[in-house]
Formats: sequence, C-alpha cells, structure tokens
Amino acid sequence: SLWPQHRHDLLYARNAFANIDLFQLITGHIRVSKVILDHALIYVYTDSTGYTNTSIFKKTNLANKTVEEKVHYPNLEIRNSNVIVEKINKNKFFSFEIPRILCKVNTRENEPTLDLDINLQATVKSLAFNKEKGSFIEGKKAQGKFRIQFNPDSKVLQFEKIRIEIDRQNFTTSGKFFLADVPALFTLSLQTENLTYKKAV
Repeated sequence: SLWPQHRHDLLYARNAFANIDLFQLITGHIRVSKVILDHALIYVYTDSTGYTNTSIFKKTNLANKTVEEKVHYPNLEIRNSNVIVEKINKNKFFSFEIPRILCKVNTRENEPTLDLDINLQATVKSLAFNKEKGSFIEGKKAQGKFRIQFNPDSKVLQFEKIRIEIDRQNFTTSGKFFLADVPALFTLSLQTENLTYKKAV
C-alpha cells in the first residue's frame, strides 16, 4: 500500500515459467511442480517505521483444511537475477547477483519442517549489517550444494555443517535463524583451514 512512497517492487521478472502436471490439470486440479524466474529482481524493503513490502502476503486461515490436505511447495529456480534486502530501520543492506540458484523442496511425513536442497551460484554485491561500517566479502563469489531446514510454522531456518565456497575458500558453516522474532535472533559459525590473514580481514 506504500509503493508510491518507496517504489520498490517486491518481485519483477522479465520471464516467469511454471511446470504444471498435465494429468492433474485434466482432472481439474492445478499442481505446479516448479517455478522458474529469469532476469528477476527481488527487492525486500523495510522502511524506518518497520513497514515492509512483504506485507502484501496475507496470512490465510488453514483451519478449514482437512488433515488429508497437505500444502504443496513447488521447486524454485532463479536465473540471471538480483536479490536485495534493504532495512532502513536497522541500517542494513544486502545485495546478491545470482547467475543461478536451484531450490528443491522436500517435505516430511507428519512434520511441518521442509528440507531444502540448494544449488547456489552467487556474487555478493553488499553484505552490510551496518552500512556505516561497510560491507563484508563485497564482490566475492559464493557457491555450493547443501541442505538447509525451514519450519514454516515456527519460522526457524537452520543448517548444520554445510559446505560453501566463498572467494575460492572452502568453509563449513552452521547456523540457526529465528525469523519470527523481532529483531530476528540468530547463531552462526564459520570454520575453515589455511586461510590467509589478508583474506580473513
């Protein structure tokens, strides 16, 4: 509702594709197995008052759904795109150039937790937790294949000893992010070997 003021589209994509199960379509149901965004810009914006353009998503009441009905999550692929997270109220600015990221969603039986298999290729344009103090790993490439867990109910994102390459340096990292909390609390650890002092700085 405040788009005329901040003018940041949450999602713009030159091309968007969806893979649809033909048999399901014939039987009167639409089931999207995969969504592909090409030349997209994802801009998550929060102003000084805490308003965010993600408020466009309204919570739906799932109370009327039967137990048998299970939420379906399509796989996601993003190509030749950019992702920006700007939080004016926290003085944070994150920007990533993404040649390709593939996210395969795996559900668990009788559990809300999702297992996300990620194949990532990205360049960090900005990783500023405080813009006045500058950005970390600016201009560095990051890539890796790993699995993370996300609970849509508790909004907890976590991963344990995943391997990721940053600026041609292999890291093992673990973390847990409590995204429902304001401000979002988190723990994060990075481990590596044979890292030069210059690169560490």
